[in-house]
Amino acid sequence: MLAGGTSRGAITFTGIEPLVSVDGNTTMISGSSQADNFFIDYSFDATTSESLTLASVGNNFYDAANNVFMPSLPLPVSENLHVSLGSGYDSLDLTFFDTSVNSKSSRVVYDGGLGVDRLKGFNQETIWNVTNVDAGNLSSSSELGQPSVLFENVESLQGGEENDTFRIYGEADITSEIIG
Repeated sequence: MLAGGTSRGAITFTGIEPLVSVDGNTTMISGSSQADNFFIDYSFDATTSESLTLASVGNNFYDAANNVFMPSLPLPVSENLHVSLGSGYDSLDLTFFDTSVNSKSSRVVYDGGLGVDRLKGFNQETIWNVTNVDAGNLSSSSELGQPSVLFENVESLQGGEENDTFRIYGEADITSEIIG
């Protein structure tokens, strides 16, 4: 949707989904003020190496350079992935984000923003640590050391298909729901 005018050659657009950018060794995904529902797929192929793909549930991405709509968007494989989804009722699904083989994208940071936001975990045994109100971290139980996902402003947590352990520390809380 086009909004506003063309003051000094500038055109303002709204409702454009999402912005992907790279800064050093961090890939950043920014959502909109609408409900953004994304999932990240990680794959490894001996011929093509590692790849990350961002897909949106019910939406396509528009590739302006090639004038084509795409169901998914390739992401650069980098050391960090920062997902900030704005003020809608957002969700990030990491079901297919395999931490056991994902050697380059070592850390995901997810900021749900305003609204009731959801994080769906890996299809692996996962340990969830809720360390503050609507904030914490999770990692595959097979990993040692640093957690692979940090989250904040996420009011709903949902485990994957394998066993999940949810630990809630001190005054920490998830304000909507935890689905194990």
